[in-house]
Amino acid sequence: MKAVITGFSSGIGREICTLLEANGYEIIKLNSRLEDTKALTLEVKELLKVADIKLLVNCAGVGIFEPHEEISAKNIEQLIAVNLTAPILLSNLFLRSLKKTKGHIVNIASIEATRHSKFSALYTATKSG
Repeated sequence: MKAVITGFSSGIGREICTLLEANGYEIIKLNSRLEDTKALTLEVKELLKVADIKLLVNCAGVGIFEPHEEISAKNIEQLIAVNLTAPILLSNLFLRSLKKTKGHIVNIASIEATRHSKFSALYTATKSG
């Protein structure tokens, strides 16, 4: 069985990889932090030519906790790309394969999706999206 994981380098993502590997999954680590959605799309399409995927875990996340007016446009775009666009795009790209294998999508969100803390407006918006 093959599983695609984003956010695999630390924290919850790393632990999910360890658990899945212990249960017989072959882990395909996907870098969803690519700035270019076209490159990510091409990478996934190439992967799907050679692999049937049973599980997609959208675990990547990035947070910036500063006063909103001090966050640069580039950082706003990065948070939206990683926390919101990438999981939506990856779900779209993998869904046909997952239907074929009767697989699953797991989206790891954050408690910040349901409540916010100081300077978390942008992060909360992207995680609740």
